[in-house]
Amino acid sequence: MPTLDTQRLDFRVGADTPLGLALRRYWTPVCMSSDVAEPDCDPIRVWVLGQSYVVFRDTAGRVGVIDEACPHRKASLVFGRNEEGGIRCLWHQWKIATDGALLETPNNPDGGFRERVKANAYDVVESGGLIWGYFGPAELKPPFPEFQWAGLPPENVLIIPVDLDCNFVRPLEGLVDTSHVALLHADAVKRLSREFGAGDGAALNADSMPHLELELTDFGFHYAAIRNLPSDTDAAQVRMTAYAAPYACFISPGDHAHISVPQDDTHTRLYNVMWSRDQRLDAGEARDRLIAMYGLTDEILDRQGIRATMPPPGPLGRRNHFVQDRDAMRSGETFTGNLGLTAEDAVMTVTIGSISDYRGEHLTPADLGVVRLRRAVNDIATSVAAGREPVGLRPRTDTRRIGAPSGVLAVGADWRLLVPDHARLDKTA
Repeated sequence: MPTLDTQRLDFRVGADTPLGLALRRYWTPVCMSSDVAEPDCDPIRVWVLGQSYVVFRDTAGRVGVIDEACPHRKASLVFGRNEEGGIRCLWHQWKIATDGALLETPNNPDGGFRERVKANAYDVVESGGLIWGYFGPAELKPPFPEFQWAGLPPENVLIIPVDLDCNFVRPLEGLVDTSHVALLHADAVKRLSREFGAGDGAALNADSMPHLELELTDFGFHYAAIRNLPSDTDAAQVRMTAYAAPYACFISPGDHAHISVPQDDTHTRLYNVMWSRDQRLDAGEARDRLIAMYGLTDEILDRQGIRATMPPPGPLGRRNHFVQDRDAMRSGETFTGNLGLTAEDAVMTVTIGSISDYRGEHLTPADLGVVRLRRAVNDIATSVAAGREPVGLRPRTDTRRIGAPSGVLAVGADWRLLVPDHARLDKTA
Protein backbone atom coordinates (compact mmCIF):
# COMPACT_ATOMS: atom_id res chain seq x y z
CA MET A 1 0.00 0.00 0.00
CA PRO A 2 1.40 3.47 -0.84
CA THR A 3 2.46 5.54 2.14
CA LEU A 4 1.98 9.25 2.70
CA ASP A 5 3.24 11.65 5.34
CA THR A 6 -0.15 12.88 6.53
CA GLN A 7 1.43 15.58 8.68
CA ARG A 8 2.39 17.42 5.49
CA LEU A 9 -1.09 17.46 3.99
CA ASP A 10 -2.76 20.84 3.62
CA PHE A 11 -6.25 20.69 2.15
CA ARG A 12 -7.20 24.33 2.73
CA VAL A 13 -8.76 25.91 -0.36
CA GLY A 14 -8.37 29.68 0.01
CA ALA A 15 -6.76 31.74 -2.73
CA ASP A 16 -3.60 32.12 -0.62
CA THR A 17 -3.04 28.36 -0.14
CA PRO A 18 -1.18 25.94 -2.46
CA LEU A 19 -4.20 23.71 -2.99
CA GLY A 20 -6.57 26.65 -3.37
CA LEU A 21 -4.40 28.13 -6.12
CA ALA A 22 -4.23 24.76 -7.85
CA LEU A 23 -7.98 24.08 -7.70
CA ARG A 24 -8.63 27.41 -9.40
CA ARG A 25 -6.96 25.94 -12.47
CA TYR A 26 -9.91 23.55 -12.93
CA TRP A 27 -13.52 24.14 -13.93
CA THR A 28 -15.58 24.06 -10.70
CA PRO A 29 -19.32 23.47 -10.22
CA VAL A 30 -20.91 26.59 -8.80
CA CYS A 31 -24.60 25.67 -8.55
CA MET A 32 -27.35 23.83 -10.41
CA SER A 33 -28.91 25.28 -13.54
CA SER A 34 -32.28 24.98 -11.83
CA ASP A 35 -31.10 27.37 -9.09
CA VAL A 36 -31.32 30.20 -11.63
CA ALA A 37 -33.74 28.59 -14.02
CA GLU A 38 -35.45 31.58 -15.62
CA PRO A 39 -34.20 34.86 -17.09
CA ASP A 40 -34.31 37.72 -14.56
CA CYS A 41 -34.94 35.26 -11.71
CA ASP A 42 -33.83 36.06 -8.16
CA PRO A 43 -30.03 36.05 -7.81
CA ILE A 44 -28.44 33.53 -5.46
CA ARG A 45 -25.38 33.49 -3.23
CA VAL A 46 -22.85 30.67 -3.52
CA TRP A 47 -19.66 29.90 -1.66
CA VAL A 48 -16.91 28.29 -3.73
CA LEU A 49 -13.24 27.85 -2.78
CA GLY A 50 -13.57 30.12 0.24
CA GLN A 51 -15.17 33.06 -1.56
CA SER A 52 -18.76 34.22 -2.02
CA TYR A 53 -20.26 34.97 -5.42
CA VAL A 54 -23.61 36.04 -6.82
CA VAL A 55 -25.09 33.97 -9.63
CA PHE A 56 -27.86 35.29 -11.87
CA ARG A 57 -29.39 34.68 -15.30
CA ASP A 58 -29.97 37.84 -17.30
CA THR A 59 -32.84 38.77 -19.57
CA ALA A 60 -31.21 37.04 -22.56
CA GLY A 61 -30.61 33.84 -20.57
CA ARG A 62 -26.88 34.37 -20.03
CA VAL A 63 -25.54 33.23 -16.65
CA GLY A 64 -23.27 35.52 -14.66
CA VAL A 65 -20.96 34.52 -11.82
CA ILE A 66 -19.43 37.62 -10.24
CA ASP A 67 -18.05 38.59 -6.84
CA GLU A 68 -20.89 39.08 -4.38
CA ALA A 69 -19.54 42.48 -3.31
CA CYS A 70 -20.56 45.41 -5.50
CA PRO A 71 -17.45 47.10 -6.94
CA HIS A 72 -18.69 50.48 -5.64
CA ARG A 73 -19.03 50.15 -1.84
CA LYS A 74 -18.98 46.33 -1.58
CA ALA A 75 -22.64 45.88 -0.64
CA SER A 76 -24.07 42.43 -1.38
CA LEU A 77 -25.41 42.05 -4.89
CA VAL A 78 -27.51 39.06 -3.79
CA PHE A 79 -30.04 41.63 -2.51
CA GLY A 80 -29.99 43.41 -5.86
CA ARG A 81 -32.54 43.56 -8.65
CA ASN A 82 -31.99 41.26 -11.63
CA GLU A 83 -33.58 43.15 -14.50
CA GLU A 84 -33.18 44.19 -18.14
CA GLY A 85 -29.82 42.61 -18.87
CA GLY A 86 -27.99 43.01 -15.59
CA ILE A 87 -28.03 42.97 -11.81
CA ARG A 88 -28.62 46.29 -10.05
CA CYS A 89 -27.17 47.04 -6.61
CA LEU A 90 -29.83 48.54 -4.34
CA TRP A 91 -27.54 51.05 -2.65
CA HIS A 92 -26.64 53.39 -5.51
CA GLN A 93 -28.28 51.48 -8.38
CA TRP A 94 -25.11 50.51 -10.19
CA LYS A 95 -26.07 47.96 -12.81
CA ILE A 96 -23.67 45.17 -13.78
CA ALA A 97 -23.71 42.79 -16.74
CA THR A 98 -22.84 39.08 -16.65
CA ASP A 99 -19.33 39.88 -17.92
CA GLY A 100 -18.77 42.42 -15.12
CA ALA A 101 -19.24 45.51 -17.29
CA LEU A 102 -20.84 48.52 -15.60
CA LEU A 103 -24.01 49.31 -17.54
CA GLU A 104 -25.23 52.17 -15.35
CA THR A 105 -23.70 54.25 -12.54
CA PRO A 106 -26.35 56.86 -11.68
CA ASN A 107 -24.18 58.69 -9.13
CA ASN A 108 -21.28 58.92 -11.59
CA PRO A 109 -22.36 59.69 -15.16
CA ASP A 110 -18.76 59.65 -16.44
CA GLY A 111 -18.76 57.12 -19.30
CA GLY A 112 -14.99 56.80 -19.11
CA PHE A 113 -15.30 55.61 -15.53
CA ARG A 114 -17.58 52.78 -16.63
CA GLU A 115 -15.02 51.74 -19.21
CA ARG A 116 -12.19 51.69 -16.66
CA VAL A 117 -13.95 49.87 -13.82
CA LYS A 118 -15.46 46.38 -13.93
CA ALA A 119 -16.83 43.90 -11.44
CA ASN A 120 -14.87 40.65 -11.12
CA ALA A 121 -16.69 38.25 -13.44
CA TYR A 122 -15.74 34.66 -14.24
CA ASP A 123 -16.00 32.38 -17.24
CA VAL A 124 -19.09 30.19 -17.13
CA VAL A 125 -20.14 26.95 -18.83
CA GLU A 126 -23.59 25.43 -18.34
CA SER A 127 -23.45 21.66 -18.81
CA GLY A 128 -25.27 18.61 -17.56
CA GLY A 129 -27.61 20.48 -15.23
CA LEU A 130 -24.76 22.33 -13.49
CA ILE A 131 -23.23 25.79 -13.84
CA TRP A 132 -19.45 25.66 -13.81
CA GLY A 133 -17.06 28.54 -13.23
CA TYR A 134 -13.38 29.05 -13.93
CA PHE A 135 -11.54 31.10 -11.29
CA GLY A 136 -7.93 30.81 -12.45
CA PRO A 137 -5.69 32.81 -14.79
CA ALA A 138 -7.34 33.40 -18.16
CA GLU A 139 -4.25 32.40 -20.11
CA LEU A 140 -4.18 28.99 -18.37
CA LYS A 141 -7.86 28.10 -18.81
CA PRO A 142 -8.18 24.40 -19.73
CA PRO A 143 -10.77 22.80 -22.03
CA PHE A 144 -14.11 22.18 -20.36
CA PRO A 145 -14.47 18.53 -19.22
CA GLU A 146 -17.91 17.43 -20.35
CA PHE A 147 -18.98 14.27 -18.53
CA GLN A 148 -21.15 11.47 -19.82
CA TRP A 149 -24.52 12.66 -18.50
CA ALA A 150 -24.12 16.08 -20.17
CA GLY A 151 -25.42 14.89 -23.53
CA LEU A 152 -28.60 13.35 -22.16
CA PRO A 153 -32.03 14.99 -22.09
CA PRO A 154 -32.42 17.00 -18.85
CA GLU A 155 -35.31 14.79 -17.77
CA ASN A 156 -32.97 11.76 -17.76
CA VAL A 157 -30.63 13.34 -15.20
CA LEU A 158 -31.25 13.63 -11.46
CA ILE A 159 -28.99 15.86 -9.36
CA ILE A 160 -29.55 16.28 -5.63
CA PRO A 161 -26.94 18.29 -3.69
CA VAL A 162 -26.29 18.04 0.04
CA ASP A 163 -24.33 20.35 2.33
CA LEU A 164 -21.71 18.83 4.63
CA ASP A 165 -19.74 20.48 7.42
CA CYS A 166 -16.33 19.10 6.48
CA ASN A 167 -13.44 19.60 4.10
CA PHE A 168 -14.19 18.51 0.53
CA VAL A 169 -11.62 15.70 0.65
CA ARG A 170 -13.59 13.86 3.36
CA PRO A 171 -16.55 12.86 1.13
CA LEU A 172 -14.12 11.81 -1.60
CA GLU A 173 -12.35 9.54 0.88
CA GLY A 174 -15.65 7.84 1.62
CA LEU A 175 -16.45 7.42 -2.05
CA VAL A 176 -13.18 5.61 -2.79
CA ASP A 177 -13.54 3.36 0.27
CA THR A 178 -15.26 0.28 -1.11
CA SER A 179 -14.88 -1.94 1.97
CA HIS A 180 -17.41 0.08 3.99
CA VAL A 181 -20.23 -0.52 1.52
CA ALA A 182 -21.23 -3.96 2.80
CA LEU A 183 -20.65 -2.90 6.42
CA LEU A 184 -22.01 0.59 7.01
CA HIS A 185 -24.66 0.16 4.32
CA ALA A 186 -25.67 -3.36 5.38
CA ASP A 187 -29.39 -2.55 5.09
CA ALA A 188 -29.07 -1.30 1.52
CA VAL A 189 -26.84 -4.21 0.51
CA LYS A 190 -29.38 -6.74 1.79
CA ARG A 191 -32.05 -4.93 -0.17
CA LEU A 192 -29.90 -5.08 -3.30
CA SER A 193 -29.35 -8.80 -2.76
CA ARG A 194 -33.09 -9.44 -2.43
CA GLU A 195 -34.04 -7.33 -5.44
CA PHE A 196 -31.26 -8.24 -7.84
CA GLY A 197 -30.24 -11.74 -6.78
CA ALA A 198 -26.68 -12.79 -7.65
CA GLY A 199 -25.60 -9.34 -8.83
CA ASP A 200 -23.86 -6.61 -6.91
CA GLY A 201 -25.91 -7.01 -3.76
CA ALA A 202 -25.22 -10.73 -3.33
CA ALA A 203 -21.47 -10.31 -3.87
CA LEU A 204 -21.24 -7.34 -1.52
CA ASN A 205 -23.16 -9.23 1.13
CA ALA A 206 -20.92 -12.28 0.82
CA ASP A 207 -17.52 -10.56 0.72
CA SER A 208 -16.75 -7.40 2.71
CA MET A 209 -12.98 -7.74 2.17
CA PRO A 210 -12.46 -7.38 -1.61
CA HIS A 211 -9.09 -7.61 -3.30
CA LEU A 212 -8.18 -4.15 -4.61
CA GLU A 213 -6.15 -3.39 -7.72
CA LEU A 214 -5.46 0.32 -8.31
CA GLU A 215 -4.00 2.07 -11.33
CA LEU A 216 -3.16 5.69 -12.15
CA THR A 217 -4.92 7.31 -15.10
CA ASP A 218 -4.47 10.59 -16.90
CA PHE A 219 -7.60 11.95 -15.21
CA GLY A 220 -6.79 10.69 -11.69
CA PHE A 221 -7.01 7.00 -10.91
CA HIS A 222 -9.31 4.01 -11.01
CA TYR A 223 -9.42 0.74 -9.11
CA ALA A 224 -11.16 -2.59 -9.21
CA ALA A 225 -12.69 -4.18 -6.11
CA ILE A 226 -12.73 -7.91 -6.84
CA ARG A 227 -15.07 -10.06 -4.79
CA ASN A 228 -15.74 -13.79 -4.73
CA LEU A 229 -19.12 -14.91 -5.98
CA PRO A 230 -20.80 -17.27 -3.51
CA SER A 231 -22.53 -19.14 -6.34
CA ASP A 232 -19.59 -19.55 -8.76
CA THR A 233 -15.99 -20.28 -7.77
CA ASP A 234 -14.78 -19.70 -11.34
CA ALA A 235 -16.05 -16.12 -11.54
CA ALA A 236 -15.58 -12.90 -9.60
CA GLN A 237 -17.64 -9.80 -9.28
CA VAL A 238 -15.72 -6.60 -10.13
CA ARG A 239 -16.84 -3.14 -9.09
CA MET A 240 -14.96 -0.18 -10.52
CA THR A 241 -14.38 3.18 -8.86
CA ALA A 242 -12.91 6.14 -10.75
CA TYR A 243 -11.61 9.41 -9.34
CA ALA A 244 -11.63 12.30 -11.83
CA ALA A 245 -9.49 15.08 -10.40
CA PRO A 246 -10.12 17.19 -8.56
CA TYR A 247 -13.74 16.83 -7.43
CA ALA A 248 -15.55 13.84 -8.96
CA CYS A 249 -15.93 10.16 -8.15
CA PHE A 250 -17.74 7.64 -10.33
CA ILE A 251 -19.03 4.56 -8.53
CA SER A 252 -20.46 1.19 -9.49
CA PRO A 253 -22.71 -0.09 -10.86
CA GLY A 254 -22.42 2.88 -13.20
CA ASP A 255 -24.52 5.90 -14.14
CA HIS A 256 -23.67 7.51 -10.81
CA ALA A 257 -21.20 10.27 -9.97
CA HIS A 258 -20.60 12.41 -6.92
CA ILE A 259 -18.92 15.82 -7.14
CA SER A 260 -17.44 17.18 -3.91
CA VAL A 261 -17.06 20.96 -4.22
CA PRO A 262 -15.26 22.95 -1.52
CA GLN A 263 -17.29 25.90 -0.30
CA ASP A 264 -14.50 26.78 2.11
CA ASP A 265 -11.99 24.86 4.22
CA THR A 266 -14.64 23.21 6.39
CA HIS A 267 -17.82 23.22 4.30
CA THR A 268 -18.67 21.20 1.19
CA ARG A 269 -21.50 20.89 -1.30
CA LEU A 270 -21.74 17.32 -2.58
CA TYR A 271 -23.65 16.92 -5.85
CA ASN A 272 -25.20 13.46 -6.21
CA VAL A 273 -25.59 12.94 -9.95
CA MET A 274 -27.60 10.03 -11.39
CA TRP A 275 -28.59 9.46 -14.99
CA SER A 276 -30.27 7.00 -17.31
CA ARG A 277 -30.04 6.68 -21.07
CA ASP A 278 -33.52 5.23 -21.44
CA GLN A 279 -35.56 6.36 -18.42
CA ARG A 280 -36.83 9.70 -17.21
CA LEU A 281 -35.66 10.64 -13.74
CA ASP A 282 -37.61 13.86 -13.30
CA ALA A 283 -40.63 11.88 -12.04
CA GLY A 284 -41.90 8.35 -11.74
CA GLU A 285 -40.79 4.99 -10.40
CA ALA A 286 -37.13 5.20 -11.49
CA ARG A 287 -36.66 8.52 -9.71
CA ASP A 288 -38.47 7.32 -6.59
CA ARG A 289 -36.29 4.19 -6.44
CA LEU A 290 -33.05 6.17 -6.59
CA ILE A 291 -34.18 8.70 -4.01
CA ALA A 292 -35.26 5.91 -1.67
CA MET A 293 -32.02 3.97 -2.13
CA TYR A 294 -29.79 6.96 -1.42
CA GLY A 295 -32.05 8.40 1.24
CA LEU A 296 -32.41 11.72 -0.55
CA THR A 297 -35.99 12.49 0.43
CA ASP A 298 -36.75 15.99 1.69
CA GLU A 299 -37.69 14.50 5.07
CA ILE A 300 -34.32 12.80 5.56
CA LEU A 301 -32.30 15.76 4.26
CA ASP A 302 -34.10 18.13 6.64
CA ARG A 303 -33.87 15.71 9.54
CA GLN A 304 -30.09 15.48 9.20
CA GLY A 305 -29.54 19.14 8.36
CA ILE A 306 -27.85 18.36 5.05
CA ARG A 307 -30.32 19.89 2.58
CA ALA A 308 -28.50 22.26 0.22
CA THR A 309 -29.69 25.83 0.77
CA MET A 310 -28.55 29.30 -0.20
CA PRO A 311 -26.20 30.38 2.59
CA PRO A 312 -26.98 33.51 4.61
CA PRO A 313 -24.68 36.56 4.50
CA GLY A 314 -21.30 36.17 6.12
CA PRO A 315 -19.08 33.16 6.82
CA LEU A 316 -20.64 29.71 6.70
CA GLY A 317 -21.70 28.24 10.04
CA ARG A 318 -22.70 24.83 11.28
CA ARG A 319 -25.56 23.22 9.35
CA ASN A 320 -25.61 19.47 10.01
CA HIS A 321 -27.54 18.13 13.01
CA PHE A 322 -27.59 14.37 12.75
CA VAL A 323 -30.44 12.40 14.31
CA GLN A 324 -30.19 8.69 15.04
CA ASP A 325 -33.12 6.33 15.70
CA ARG A 326 -31.86 4.01 18.44
CA ASP A 327 -35.24 2.35 18.87
CA ALA A 328 -35.19 1.28 15.21
CA MET A 329 -31.69 -0.10 15.73
CA ARG A 330 -32.78 -2.14 18.75
CA SER A 331 -35.79 -3.53 16.91
CA GLY A 332 -33.66 -4.63 13.96
CA GLU A 333 -35.43 -2.29 11.56
CA THR A 334 -32.16 -0.59 10.66
CA PHE A 335 -28.48 -1.25 11.34
CA THR A 336 -27.32 2.36 11.65
CA GLY A 337 -30.38 4.30 12.78
CA ASN A 338 -29.93 6.63 9.81
CA LEU A 339 -32.16 6.13 6.81
CA GLY A 340 -30.44 5.81 3.45
CA LEU A 341 -26.88 5.74 2.17
CA THR A 342 -26.44 9.52 2.09
CA ALA A 343 -27.20 10.11 5.76
CA GLU A 344 -25.09 7.11 6.79
CA ASP A 345 -22.11 8.43 4.85
CA ALA A 346 -22.66 11.99 6.04
CA VAL A 347 -22.59 11.04 9.73
CA MET A 348 -19.33 9.12 9.36
CA THR A 349 -17.72 11.71 7.07
CA VAL A 350 -18.52 14.81 9.09
CA THR A 351 -17.78 13.32 12.51
CA ILE A 352 -14.21 12.40 11.50
CA GLY A 353 -13.27 16.05 11.77
CA SER A 354 -13.46 19.00 9.43
CA ILE A 355 -9.91 19.41 8.12
CA SER A 356 -6.83 17.33 7.38
CA ASP A 357 -5.90 15.96 10.81
CA TYR A 358 -5.11 12.27 10.37
CA ARG A 359 -3.27 11.64 13.62
CA GLY A 360 -4.27 8.43 15.36
CA GLU A 361 -5.41 6.58 12.24
CA HIS A 362 -4.47 2.92 11.80
CA LEU A 363 -4.96 2.16 8.12
CA THR A 364 -5.22 -1.29 6.54
CA PRO A 365 -4.86 -2.60 2.96
CA ALA A 366 -8.59 -1.99 2.55
CA ASP A 367 -7.78 1.75 2.70
CA LEU A 368 -5.72 1.71 -0.49
CA GLY A 369 -8.15 4.02 -2.29
CA VAL A 370 -8.26 6.46 0.62
CA VAL A 371 -4.47 6.81 0.73
CA ARG A 372 -4.26 7.18 -3.04
CA LEU A 373 -6.99 9.85 -2.99
CA ARG A 374 -5.16 11.95 -0.40
CA ARG A 375 -1.98 11.56 -2.36
CA ALA A 376 -3.69 12.60 -5.60
CA VAL A 377 -5.12 15.78 -4.09
CA ASN A 378 -1.77 16.60 -2.49
CA ASP A 379 -0.06 16.04 -5.86
CA ILE A 380 -2.40 18.56 -7.48
CA ALA A 381 -1.12 21.26 -5.12
CA THR A 382 2.55 20.31 -5.36
CA SER A 383 2.44 20.05 -9.15
CA VAL A 384 1.11 23.57 -9.59
CA ALA A 385 3.52 24.94 -6.98
CA ALA A 386 6.38 23.38 -8.96
CA GLY A 387 5.17 24.88 -12.26
CA ARG A 388 3.83 21.59 -13.63
CA GLU A 389 0.35 20.95 -14.98
CA PRO A 390 -1.76 18.95 -12.52
CA VAL A 391 -3.42 15.66 -13.37
CA GLY A 392 -6.76 15.71 -15.13
CA LEU A 393 -6.49 19.22 -16.56
CA ARG A 394 -6.03 18.09 -20.17
CA PRO A 395 -6.47 14.29 -20.17
CA ARG A 396 -6.18 12.16 -23.28
CA THR A 397 -9.16 10.22 -22.00
CA ASP A 398 -12.44 11.49 -23.38
CA THR A 399 -14.09 12.70 -20.17
CA ARG A 400 -17.45 11.61 -21.59
CA ARG A 401 -16.13 8.02 -21.34
CA ILE A 402 -15.04 8.10 -17.70
CA GLY A 403 -17.15 5.65 -15.73
CA ALA A 404 -17.29 2.97 -13.07
CA PRO A 405 -19.13 -0.09 -14.36
CA SER A 406 -19.42 -3.40 -12.60
CA GLY A 407 -19.47 -6.89 -14.02
CA VAL A 408 -18.83 -10.57 -13.51
CA LEU A 409 -15.55 -11.78 -14.99
CA ALA A 410 -13.74 -15.07 -15.03
CA VAL A 411 -11.27 -15.42 -12.18
CA GLY A 412 -7.99 -13.91 -13.32
CA ALA A 413 -9.49 -11.97 -16.23
CA ASP A 414 -8.22 -8.44 -16.83
CA TRP A 415 -10.65 -6.04 -15.16
CA ARG A 416 -9.47 -3.25 -17.49
CA LEU A 417 -11.83 -4.77 -20.05
CA LEU A 418 -14.58 -2.96 -18.15
CA VAL A 419 -13.00 0.47 -18.75
CA PRO A 420 -11.26 0.29 -22.15
CA ASP A 421 -11.47 4.06 -22.71
CA HIS A 422 -9.54 5.06 -19.57
CA ALA A 423 -5.99 6.19 -20.47
CA ARG A 424 -3.48 4.78 -17.97
CA LEU A 425 -0.28 6.42 -16.75
CA ASP A 426 3.02 4.61 -16.82
CA LYS A 427 3.65 5.19 -13.15
CA THR A 428 3.27 3.15 -10.00
CA ALA A 429 0.28 3.80 -7.80
